[in-house]
Amino acid sequence: IDSAQVQRRVLPSCANGGAIRAINADGSVDCTVAPNAVFASASAGTAIPATLSFIGPSASVAITTGQRIHVTAHAALGAGVNAATSLNLYICHRASGGPLTTVGGGVFGLTSPANQRHLYGLSAVATGLAAGTYQVGLCGSTSNANWNNNDFAYVSALVL
Repeated sequence: IDSAQVQRRVLPSCANGGAIRAINADGSVDCTVAPNAVFASASAGTAIPATLSFIGPSASVAITTGQRIHVTAHAALGAGVNAATSLNLYICHRASGGPLTTVGGGVFGLTSPANQRHLYGLSAVATGLAAGTYQVGLCGSTSNANWNNNDFAYVSALVL
């Protein structure tokens, strides 16, 4: 049989949750892990703290070495009877028991007029992480206690 014209039998298979990415000339396969998606939604909370914290829900994802986490998060945040200033927002991740870590850049110095609420959203990709379980989501901090007219928030994460 001329192996340049006839494909050999595909011998191995991929582990559960995996998919064949390519079939090599010798019949062996290259596998890839199927994407894992998670979603969480909840109240954004009544007030945003002065220290960097998750705003609203976080999503929990498990990754293996070399995987990355695509995170998109939105929250409806605003001011009550007094205008609000100085809000900084980021996408963050936290390994089990570890510190909250920002991903990429953020948005800084956001403001809201009194009695208004606005939708804020960010996306980022966390790479170079060690294998493990991570919480991901929208995080932020403010020195202004007037960010207290907050409503819903959600986060979506896709592990690739």
